[in-house]
Amino acid sequence: MARVIINVSGTHFEFDRKILEKRASDTLTKMCEAAENAGKPLELFVDRPSDCFAAVLSYYQTDELHMPAAVCPKAFRKELRYWGVAETDLDKCCLYRYYTFFDDFETHEQFRQEKFTQECTDEWLMPIYKDNKVNRLRLKIWKVTDFKESTVCAKIYLALVFLMVMLCIMTLAFSTVPSFQRKVSKCELLEYLDYSENDHAESARIKLGDPDCSGFVYHDIDDLADENLYWEEYYEYYVDGNWTTSKTNVTLPELSVRLFVFEVLEIITAAFFTIDLLLRLFTCPSVIRFFRSIINILDILALVGFYAHVAVINTEKEHKYHINWIRFINYLQILRVMRLFRVVKYVRACQVLTFSLRKNGRDMTLLVLLVMISVSTSACLIYFIEDRDVIESIPVAWYWAMITLTTVGYGDITPKSSAGRLVAACLAICGVLLLAITLPMFVNNFLTLYQYSCLDETIQKCKKSKKELKGSVNTTDVAHKKTESNADIQNNKEQNNDGLPKVRHTLPHEASSVGNTDKRNNEITTLKEISP
Repeated sequence: MARVIINVSGTHFEFDRKILEKRASDTLTKMCEAAENAGKPLELFVDRPSDCFAAVLSYYQTDELHMPAAVCPKAFRKELRYWGVAETDLDKCCLYRYYTFFDDFETHEQFRQEKFTQECTDEWLMPIYKDNKVNRLRLKIWKVTDFKESTVCAKIYLALVFLMVMLCIMTLAFSTVPSFQRKVSKCELLEYLDYSENDHAESARIKLGDPDCSGFVYHDIDDLADENLYWEEYYEYYVDGNWTTSKTNVTLPELSVRLFVFEVLEIITAAFFTIDLLLRLFTCPSVIRFFRSIINILDILALVGFYAHVAVINTEKEHKYHINWIRFINYLQILRVMRLFRVVKYVRACQVLTFSLRKNGRDMTLLVLLVMISVSTSACLIYFIEDRDVIESIPVAWYWAMITLTTVGYGDITPKSSAGRLVAACLAICGVLLLAITLPMFVNNFLTLYQYSCLDETIQKCKKSKKELKGSVNTTDVAHKKTESNADIQNNKEQNNDGLPKVRHTLPHEASSVGNTDKRNNEITTLKEISP
């Protein structure tokens, strides 16, 4: 019986040669065949990890391949390829862990590669800023306005942008609250009546006392009372030889506008975002990429909406006092909240979330498909079960099914029959199960990738601190060497100053010792000259 003795990095293994008869293409079998053909004993030495070889040898002995728990799957794959063992021979208990590791690893590598490509693209698009001071200034402004730096100026600008975005949103939101609105003044009311071509504009001017509107129009805000909006007018006209008097009740519209402080705040935020947009536009490395950004397009649209609203209400002033499509254009500034995505674009969690949404696009599509199937089926059922006064059409049933499936349940549409309530209950249960089963597919991927991203940042910080520490040590060594060289130069200067030897001043008690030393040196020199 032939026995094989193999030394794997100091660990000795011994096994029967027969277990390799069915493994003709494996590396270990080829080693044994080469030793047998050369007439050498079956004693081999291999400089490979012993724990992985133990798993391979166990596979030869038991026909079950298991991955050691303490071995990295990537290192184990390398060993399997060295020994010529197929990865698919792993048992299911270890195969799942093996492929799960590589699936997460590949996702992590794709995320890192995408992030690295984006950084390289940004650096590649940067123009050469070494020619003049203008280009270098453009680079500094671009890095600050695009939040690519972590300097004090960049952090201050980031905080300022965030505050301006929130101020713009709050200004538009609170300006719609009735308690933050005021009644129009007499001049504003007359202005509206004139531009809207109201029939009672002239009589209203007489009734209101024909106020002076040449200056600031907000000085008479409290002068417009309710009785100024309602009065009776009498007209006399001649009919059939008789004068007839008629009475007309005049009612002016009750108008209100937002407080003046909101207009000031809106102008401030619009001016800030206009300057910010111009700075980013004239300092960006690529104008084409600038206009390809959805966030930049929305920001431009918000600014265009503001200036269009200002232009319209100054030419057609009657639109200033009505909530219509002109006011809606101004409310497009709410889109500026999308700028917060540009602010958090370089935040790790936001990057991971964006990548996870793209990576799990197929899973999200499956979720949408299942929702559509559930909504369509249940909507048709509830439409034919309930009366028309409850569900008047299938599109209304779609709305009801969506609200029920997502377990929101507004209660504005409720089934009346027992069968309809049964369908609603089943649909609510299906919605809970659907969301509970499908959403973890996305959440698990996000959490795994976020943990890897946190580890990447920790590793980069460690490398950076180590590099800075090494640089400081090198700087200290250079400083020491420079100090020593400066001391040597200074000593040489002291010895060779003006070509004269350095004079050493001795104390009186040192003179005798110095003289004896000189005398002894002279005697030694004389003996050397006499000796052959």
